[in-house]
Amino acid sequence: MDRQSFVFYASFYDAIRDLSDNIKLEVFIAITEYALYGKQPENLKPVARGLFTLIKPNLDVSITKFEAGKKGGRKPKKATTATDTPAELHTLVVTPTVPPTYSSFDDEIALLKDEQAWWEPVCMQFHIDRPELDRRLSAFAIHCKVERGTELHSSIKDAKRHFTSWMRKAYAPTERNTNNQPKPDDYTFRGGFGGLD
Repeated sequence: MDRQSFVFYASFYDAIRDLSDNIKLEVFIAITEYALYGKQPENLKPVARGLFTLIKPNLDVSITKFEAGKKGGRKPKKATTATDTPAELHTLVVTPTVPPTYSSFDDEIALLKDEQAWWEPVCMQFHIDRPELDRRLSAFAIHCKVERGTELHSSIKDAKRHFTSWMRKAYAPTERNTNNQPKPDDYTFRGGFGGLD
């Protein structure tokens, strides 16, 4: 292996600049002969050998890059054909969009009212009874007709999410007011003005 040049990093210079001239020369020659000719240094003094051992991995990376460059760099990717890859990779899976099984917001509300496994937890979450839920579902249907026009929810699951989100926004202020009513002022005299009674 004969190279015409190599990269001499500033860190190499920083490592050897404060050494005595004879050790500095020894390290410099070891680096140069290894980087240009691939010659392993022999009989280095301990300090020079230690520094060369630390510098050598950087030189090896540089040499590897040089060798790869002589071969033309990275090989181009091979064009894949149908025989190169399994058949399942060529199959495009398309899930059909299933249209909703209802045709109006009123139908959506009817489905929600019939699903006890859904409405019971909703009543518990919002601290309401079933008649209040029915009133709110009716109000939600009106809201959807006004806001969405004729665009139904993509699924009943989407309608459920929209309803609970709408409930948090539409009823939160009134529920906060009823739960946190201020206590009436109490001017009852409980005795004393700082003294013992």
